[in-house]
This record gives sequence, C-alpha cells and structure tokens, in this order.
Amino acid sequence: MLTAWLAAATAIGALMFVTWLASVIRRDASLVDRIWGLAFVVGAYAAAAQADLFDTRTLVVLTAVTLWGVRLSAYLTWRNFGHGEDGRYQAMRAKNPQHFWWRSLITVYLLQAILATVIAAPLVYVVSATTAADFYLLDVIATIIVAAGIATETTADWQLTRFRRDETNRTRVLNTGLWAYSRHPNYFGDAVVWVGFYVFALAAGGWFTAFGTIIMIVFLRRLSGVSLTEKRILAEGRRVGYADYVAHTPAFMPRLRRQNSRNDS
Repeated sequence: MLTAWLAAATAIGALMFVTWLASVIRRDASLVDRIWGLAFVVGAYAAAAQADLFDTRTLVVLTAVTLWGVRLSAYLTWRNFGHGEDGRYQAMRAKNPQHFWWRSLITVYLLQAILATVIAAPLVYVVSATTAADFYLLDVIATIIVAAGIATETTADWQLTRFRRDETNRTRVLNTGLWAYSRHPNYFGDAVVWVGFYVFALAAGGWFTAFGTIIMIVFLRRLSGVSLTEKRILAEGRRVGYADYVAHTPAFMPRLRRQNSRNDS
C-alpha cells in the first residue's frame, strides 16, 4: 500500500503544481477549489495503476470516485466561471500582495495536496489491496451508499442553481426540496459518499483508513464547508428569515422539520 500511496501523492502533487502555475498566470488561487474533486480521481487512478490489481471492487471504486470527483469539479468550475478569485484568497493575497504568488504554493496548494493524500486513504487502500478481492455484500452496501450520496449532492446543487436563477430570490432562503431537511444537503451528500468509500475499504480489510473519511467529514461540517458558508451568509445579512430557517432546520444531518415554512422566509 505504501508504494500505491506514494503514487497517489505524486499524482495529486503534480495536479496541484500545474494548477498553481495556472493560478499564478490567472491571478486566481481559487482554481484549487475547482480541481479538489479531480485530485482524488487522479490519486486513485495512480494508485490503481501502480498496484495493477484491477478486480471488480477496484473498477467499481474507480468508477464511483470518477463520477463524484468529475461532477464536483465540473459543477464548481461552471458555478464560479467568470466570478474571479474567491474572497478568501483575495483576503490572503491582500495581506502579502508581492509574495502571495509563491506563498500560495505552500499555504494553499501544498497544504491541499497533503490533505487530499491523507483523506484518500480509503480509496488508495481499496485499489491496492491484495486480500478479499471478491465483491461481497459489504461492497454492494458501499455502492448503494456512494450512489445515494452522489444523488443527494447532485440534487441539492441542482435545486440551489434553479433557485438562484430567479432574481426575485436574491434575498430569500431556499427551504424547499432537500433544503427543507438540511441547511446544507450538498455537504451532507458529500459526507455520505465518503462513508461509502470507507465501507469499500472495510470490505477490503482497510478498517484503519477511517481517519480519511473522518477528516473529510470534519472539514465539511466544521472547518470549511458548512462553517464557512454560514459565516458568509450571516456576514451578508441579506437573507430575510434566515434566523427562522436556522431555528427549524438542522445544519448538516437531515431530519423532518418541526413546522412548515414558506419559501419567502
């Protein structure tokens, strides 16, 4: 597994480095967000190529991570196209405008390359494991979990995109569809996908790779996804009725709402 992990790290690092070069030219460090999903795709394929063990489980996992990673990167690229550099990176650039071009290589791209390599542990283990190569019931369960996660985040993103297309919704809160059960169903769906990846690792004997999924979920819930989005919404202060939405809708784990809420809240 070590050599497979090194192969994954090399592929992820190369992707990040090339993207960093592009970010320097475009003066847009937020390109890193657009290739985040692809980092796991290239890492998984590099590890699989090194291990050269293309059994049924490996092929299913490679297909799953490709669907997840390509969809995520394509969606973020489409959503952010033409909007320039994300405010987070603009703030970092403003603190050190002369040297940000090379500091971003370390503070943004190298950091995310390391994170992606660590988080990818379940994927790397699955595609390089030499034991339990048969496709068992646990693998079927893992496939269902990943499919459910991808379907959830795809549906949530589609509902949000359709909502934002209507100019009258600029100050309104999306609280219908999946967004009636969770304030961030897209991030929850992402977490479900990674639970599924870990179940694949369990089927292959990689129980110890749980740290990869745990780190991803912590980032989605506490460090980047939900937390950053909530801070931005509260800072904008233009979402009418957002306090009521927060009071009646969980941030992450979906549940039935205690009371109905109108879409103009």
